[in-house]
Amino acid sequence: MSGFDAEDLELEEELQDVNRVLRVLESEAQKELKAQREHNPTPVQWKKRDRHGFVIPKRPSSSSRKTSGMPSAATSKQHQRTEQPRCAAPTDVVASVNLIKGSETEVLRQELLELLEDGVDEVDSTEDTAVTWEASPESAATDWEIRNKVSSQKWKEARPFLVENMLATQDPHPHCGCQCSKQAVVRCLDCLPFPFLCEDCDTAVHSRAVLHNRESLTGGFLQPLSELHQQMSRLLPIQRPDRVCGCSTGNIHVSPGRNVAVITINGRYNLVLPAVSCTSCFLTWSPTIKDIQRDGYWPGTMNFCTLYTTDVFQSFYDLKMAAPGVSLKAYIKMLDERTGRFVRAGKISADTFSKSFSEWVAVTYEVEKIFRDKSFDCPACTPEMLAVSVDGNRKLYRFKSNASTSEPGNFEGVFIQKDEEVAEFVDNIHRQTNHISGKGSCGSSSWRAAKESSRKNTSKLDEEGLEIAVCRHGVLLGALNMYRGEIFAYPLFLQRMLAENAPGNITFLCSDVACKYFPYLSKVAQQCPEMRKLLSMRPFLSVMHAKAHTGKCEIKWGGAFQEGAGSTIGEEVEQVNSFLSRAAITTKYMSKAGRTNMLTLLASGWNKKKVKNMGRTLSQRYTKTVRMLKEQVDILNATKDELGVDDDTLQLWVSEVQQWAEGELAG
Repeated sequence: MSGFDAEDLELEEELQDVNRVLRVLESEAQKELKAQREHNPTPVQWKKRDRHGFVIPKRPSSSSRKTSGMPSAATSKQHQRTEQPRCAAPTDVVASVNLIKGSETEVLRQELLELLEDGVDEVDSTEDTAVTWEASPESAATDWEIRNKVSSQKWKEARPFLVENMLATQDPHPHCGCQCSKQAVVRCLDCLPFPFLCEDCDTAVHSRAVLHNRESLTGGFLQPLSELHQQMSRLLPIQRPDRVCGCSTGNIHVSPGRNVAVITINGRYNLVLPAVSCTSCFLTWSPTIKDIQRDGYWPGTMNFCTLYTTDVFQSFYDLKMAAPGVSLKAYIKMLDERTGRFVRAGKISADTFSKSFSEWVAVTYEVEKIFRDKSFDCPACTPEMLAVSVDGNRKLYRFKSNASTSEPGNFEGVFIQKDEEVAEFVDNIHRQTNHISGKGSCGSSSWRAAKESSRKNTSKLDEEGLEIAVCRHGVLLGALNMYRGEIFAYPLFLQRMLAENAPGNITFLCSDVACKYFPYLSKVAQQCPEMRKLLSMRPFLSVMHAKAHTGKCEIKWGGAFQEGAGSTIGEEVEQVNSFLSRAAITTKYMSKAGRTNMLTLLASGWNKKKVKNMGRTLSQRYTKTVRMLKEQVDILNATKDELGVDDDTLQLWVSEVQQWAEGELAG
């Protein structure tokens, strides 16, 4: 064996030793890293999702925004460069050793050890950097200010381009060909994806699609176009029968009938009703109200000279639920503007629209009663009802100057109780009991709602407001018109009505002036035996209004101190009033029947929304109540430990405070 072969063999043995050292060091480094991870486990982070199942981006805290930032591109490139030598280190070392045969083994081993240590340091630094990268939250996905700035900047940059595009849409020359290769004369965006039509195609298509909005290309400019190029009748889109008689030889002939105005969300269209006749026996068919309703129209009158699409009614209903203050006349003006925009003739009658819309709502309500429960019952309060809140709304008044017919509204007695029944009840209570006039007071506060009697207002107002009853889930249960201010007889009427109609017992009656109302109820029950059953309801002074009463009054009557009330607040009427009061700007000018119909419509829509979201609301309330209960128990236990008392001592203190409040109030 030559000297050169001996040196190769010795070098290979040294390389094997170095590889063993590398494996041992790598194994020790991995064990050390694993031990650190087990000692400091990564905390589990639950992802929050909305009701649709989408992940809610987590917003960073203010401290993390200040201490951390988005890593730069240079930093990421540096990580990429440092990762390459670490991954390729063993291969590079072996290659370099094969090229430098004859070098000192000790020097080679030392270089390998240093390179390995550098690689381990790079692993640690890379892991730290990865953690920092995950913790750096400053991005448009989590920060609203950054997201808003980015969005505004993009819109600003795109604005010149959007202006050019809008101008280009007004130039018909680049797209002047019809699908039949003829010169296009009409553009109809309702006919997408082929909006450009020649004269023949336009007549063929829009003699059937009469509700499309077209534009003329005459003169190189786009101008709204309402009529066809040929003088022909535009028939109402409606299903027509294939046969009108039993003749075996005759054919059917479709001809224009009488004129009709059709109101859609795009305004008014002047069309004609189709008339289908037999060419043999001349029997003629014309559409009836049943045919009109089947195809999504609603008659303006029983002669249906005017037709409305149900979509235009549904749109107005949705608009009223989103913005109760929007008036019907404003909606009609919007439809008239759309009619004029497409150069169609004719105006829309607000009176006819109002009457037809009211009838559509009434019929819809009757149909819904067949398929679902009552609109003014709470499914979560069945059969036992924990609490009912009653309060007045003085904003929902109506002026006398508006002429009102004796015709009742479509929803009289559905939500707002009949005035005759309420007036008879109030007069009966006043005849049998002696009442004290004037406002009630509690401490330094004077309450307009704490009145036993009051004269009827002789000012320019007719109805002075609405007395409303709501369950603890915010579902409207009933209401009545106020004519004498907020006297106690009005909530008494609602209390009696709910006690008679409720399937079970009602535990609490919430009121802003419960400290004055329940003594009044006790006095009435002495003179009216039929009212004694109402005393089974326990008084509940609304939590927020209780702060304006005396402290001792709050202890005795306040809802926060009533056993069994749970987390009931007693202010649910205020939430409903914030919605209904927005309609006062329009209802105060309506007729009596119109006001009743509109308020009932809004109340029914409010309840639909509440019932639809009831499951989610109850689950959120339960979660919140459990959390609050745990927090309060912890605070109570900490207070007991601090004072060195037990539960019996605390209960004794509570009894003493209650006795103190009872004695003060009784005196």
